[in-house]
Amino acid sequence: MVKKCLLLLPVFLIFVSCDDFKSGVYFHDYEEFEYNKNAWVEPASSMIEYNFSSGNVGVFQGFKTIRSGIVSEFTLPDELEEEYSKEDFLDFCSYGNIVFYSVTDLYSYIENRYEYIKEYCDSDARYDIYVEYGTVRGIKYIKEFTIEYEIKENLMVDGTYGVEVVSYSESE
Repeated sequence: MVKKCLLLLPVFLIFVSCDDFKSGVYFHDYEEFEYNKNAWVEPASSMIEYNFSSGNVGVFQGFKTIRSGIVSEFTLPDELEEEYSKEDFLDFCSYGNIVFYSVTDLYSYIENRYEYIKEYCDSDARYDIYVEYGTVRGIKYIKEFTIEYEIKENLMVDGTYGVEVVSYSESE
């Protein structure tokens, strides 16, 4: 009897974990995101250094953008220049344009991904969107965002992608 119960335990755990799966798109603290996005005022000049990571393609560290007025420059880390060009990141895999010249670009990217995911999310998928903030001039800017996903078909597929702002500075 004990052996039979032990054999059924793994099957029970599989069913419980599948039943706990709730599909949909969950943007945690969307109201705060919307408020901060609307409150953000872009300075005349800024510099952003950030990393992009994805469970599927790895971590790309050291992207840097400098914006002064209407002139913007995007630079790749030296170790990526042999394999990639700047244009590769304007439509990168399934992640879209991951070149961010400003905090406004970061807010727009997250908003666009949220709308895209909501439109195409099916009943076998779950997405969780998280945003963390830093503060400059008393206004919150995006310090990090993460999009986690699970797709339940025959097997569970999961992953994460997002951006970490390593350094942000501005000048008027």
